[in-house]
Amino acid sequence: YGQGADYTFPLQLIVKTLEGLRRVQSSSTLEVSTQISWPMQILIEVGIPYPVILDAYDSLIHQESASGRNDTNAWLQSMANVSEVLKCWVLAAGHLSNGIGDRGKEDVSAQLYRAVSSGGLLAQIDSYKASLEGCVGGNADDIAGIMASLLETENVIRRFFF
Repeated sequence: YGQGADYTFPLQLIVKTLEGLRRVQSSSTLEVSTQISWPMQILIEVGIPYPVILDAYDSLIHQESASGRNDTNAWLQSMANVSEVLKCWVLAAGHLSNGIGDRGKEDVSAQLYRAVSSGGLLAQIDSYKASLEGCVGGNADDIAGIMASLLETENVIRRFFF
């Protein structure tokens, strides 16, 4: 499975494991957290590109859906994490607008531009919203909060690029 760095550093496995540890750590509360998870923060701080982070968290959503366990809370937490990745990505890219030539921020902005200009990112956001609309059995407040975050992020992207 994997090639090159994907084989050496299987990000999807690492994200799944770290998020599992985070869930165990925070198992004392039944609420879905809308704050950035510490595993995601680590990935951002070590410089993993946002599209790669998004793909890793997106794979968690698909794994939750395909697992057959029907754990709506875990699925909603994965959706909240994806929403947070998108939000962090847009915020990080938005800080470039001051014109300062920070190479890291230019890379983040370029990554976002490529993802939006290909049409894939907005379609992916629409897919997440549709999945949330079809969610049965989840906490309505959690679903509404994630949906609001996705809509806000989508609106910011549209203001930046259209």
